[in-house]
Amino acid sequence: MERNKNSELDKYYFSGDTRKVNGIYCQQIDRWILIDCYDIWITFKTAQTLSSKIATAVYILPENKIGMTNNNCINYSIFNKTEMKRRNVSELLQNQTPTLKKLHFRNLIKVGLPEDFKDFEGIEYLQTLKKYAEYVNKIIYGIEIYNARAWSDNTTIPNTYFPNSWIENISTYHDKTNAEKGFFSDFYPILYFSNSIEEARNSINSLVLQNIDKKLISQHVVSSFYKIVEEPLPF
Repeated sequence: MERNKNSELDKYYFSGDTRKVNGIYCQQIDRWILIDCYDIWITFKTAQTLSSKIATAVYILPENKIGMTNNNCINYSIFNKTEMKRRNVSELLQNQTPTLKKLHFRNLIKVGLPEDFKDFEGIEYLQTLKKYAEYVNKIIYGIEIYNARAWSDNTTIPNTYFPNSWIENISTYHDKTNAEKGFFSDFYPILYFSNSIEEARNSINSLVLQNIDKKLISQHVVSSFYKIVEEPLPF
């Protein structure tokens, strides 16, 4: 799609000629836990994956972020909380299903760490939460990139677009593995249910090694995936 600077769609992606970035805001701690400069939909999938642990909202950020970056976003909050409602009910009370919104620069404020998390245990919790959010974010980039590169996938399009009656007698598959939604998509439940980076990393590495041993996925594909996500190879 060619860019139309006057369209409503353009407002979600650009401010003038500057590409907008987006972020994940956590209601429980009233702070931002992730700023993503690449893809808003990967950010949204990240928020959905984190919903097993925290309530979040994804915001398209204004051009003027008053110095907020991914490294210091835990010190920033939203000034006017009245905008954080769905049908006049607080998002935190409504549910933990992430939503997508746009944020005005006047509603972004630097306030420092949350008062309830300024002790050693609180700071450690915030750091752990943020690091896990960043880990999930980068793994999801890898998942989506390699799902898009899966030339052997003849399941996604039929299951998405065809009537059920058309595919009842068709043999479909994502890849050589037995994964229902494809090998890399099996990482999603791991990220969703894991309670730490170490737990998620070990589970992903274990799944990778099992499928390599069975020759269901090549070391070349795995190596390329790990390079994208900047993780050490498990073999």
